[in-house]
Parts: sequence; C-alpha cells; structure tokens
Amino acid sequence: EQLSGMSKEMETIMSVVTNIANQTNLLALNAAIEAARAGEHGKGFAVVAEEIRKLSIQSTESTKIIDSMVKTLQKNSNNAVETMLEVENIYNEQIKNVNNADSKYKEIAEALKESNDAVLIINEAEKQIEHMKNQVLGTMETLSSVAEVNSAGSEEASASIEQQTASIEEIANSSRNLSQMFLELQELIEKFKV
Repeated sequence: EQLSGMSKEMETIMSVVTNIANQTNLLALNAAIEAARAGEHGKGFAVVAEEIRKLSIQSTESTKIIDSMVKTLQKNSNNAVETMLEVENIYNEQIKNVNNADSKYKEIAEALKESNDAVLIINEAEKQIEHMKNQVLGTMETLSSVAEVNSAGSEEASASIEQQTASIEEIANSSRNLSQMFLELQELIEKFKV
C-alpha cells in the first residue's frame, strides 16, 4: 500500500514536471521568435533560448522514461500484492487441512478407545461363560452320579444328561467364537496403533 501511494505521488510529480517542460519549451520558442525579430542584437538571446529549448526537450524525455519506470513499478507492486494474497489463501487452506487431520485423529483415537472397551467386555463375558460351563459340567457330573445310583430313573436322567451335554457344547462353541472375535478385534486394534 505504501509503495502504491508513493507511485501515485511520483505520477503527480511527473505530471507537474511535464507541464513545466512544455511551458518552458513554449517560452523558449517565443524567446527564439523575439530574438529573431531583434536581429543582430538578439543573437546571444537566441543561443540561450535554444539551450533552454534543448533542456525542455531533455526534461520531457526523462519524464517519459521515469513515467514508464513508475508504471512498471506499479505493475510489479500489484503482482506482488496478488502473490501475497495467493500465499495467504494457501496458508489458510493448509491450516484448515491441519485442523481436519487433527479432528480425524481424535475420531480414530475415540474409536480405538471404544474398541478397547469392547474387548474388555468380551473378555469378561468369556470368563463368565467359562465359569458357567464349569458349573454346568459339575452339575452334570453330579447328575450322572445320581443316575448311576438311582437305576429306576436312569433313562430319564440319561436323556437329561444328553440335553445338558448338548447345551454345554453350544456354550463351549459360543465361547470359542467369542475368543476368535476377540483375537480378530485385537489384531485390528494393533493395526490402528501402528
């Protein structure tokens, strides 16, 4: 902004200098005309008028060169401002991307925590199932012993034992499935950690 302001001031100054050079040129021309009218007495004055005219022309040419330089400077200044705005936009976009990445990281961390909690719950359920299985097996052994002692109800007890054994097998299968799920979940969690 400061550079742009200075460029405008220089344009104003160049305009003033150009006007002065043009007026000086006119004055030199008028002086040359008057010197010609004066004849022999105006020869010295004519030389001075010619030099003033040459200076006026040089001033005009210099002003044109400076004006061209000022315009180039203004163009470069505008390009620099545009580049700075582009850089600022890129920077803001990068900040936005960083914030998005941070948000995704937090989501992943939360998902890992929830997965870990689920693993703990599955572990606890597996322990409880194992405990229940042992209790049922103990009960089955007791029933089996009773069945052997009580021959009158042995067929009925046998059928009951078979049903209980089938139930135990189902529980054992469920326990194995839960264990397998737990192992797969742990492998997934390890992949996230890496």
